[in-house]
Amino acid sequence: GSKAQGPEERIAKVLARAGLCSRREAEAWIADGRVAVNGKVLATPAVTNAGPAAAADALELLGTPHPQQQPRGGLDDVGLVRAAYSAQGVSLPTRPNALGLKGEPIGPMRLRAGDVVLFGSAATGNRVVHMGLYLGAGQFVHAAGPGDVVRLASMYDPVWAASYLGARRI
Repeated sequence: GSKAQGPEERIAKVLARAGLCSRREAEAWIADGRVAVNGKVLATPAVTNAGPAAAADALELLGTPHPQQQPRGGLDDVGLVRAAYSAQGVSLPTRPNALGLKGEPIGPMRLRAGDVVLFGSAATGNRVVHMGLYLGAGQFVHAAGPGDVVRLASMYDPVWAASYLGARRI
């Protein structure tokens, strides 16, 4: 896959390398809301621009079957998101709700390529039950589910619009 350009380091490592504190101390400061960059308090120690490259890598996986059809090499929704970001050197959790808490929350008007779009419903207690990677122009790529393949979908499709929970920028 293609690597993202520009700063792709965890801000905690940058602070530690500058001699301000240890990496663990910096992560604690960030968790406590004590670190701001350009006037914006950080919600996560991960500051990357890997999203657009992750989205491009996810597109290369179009047509990949779900693991129930292809246990070796198949992808579910979490696997797709993790694979796309892993190609950029970003490690993400395996559980959907944990992954849904990574990065920075992004409002729908601020979506950009590579943002993780999250879906659920009141019936699921607003738990994350599906996810994909936003591509732009209202489109996202996702692993649709058993019996299907990695494919494109529209955020404006009534099914996805009704179950949209939010997005995270990794």
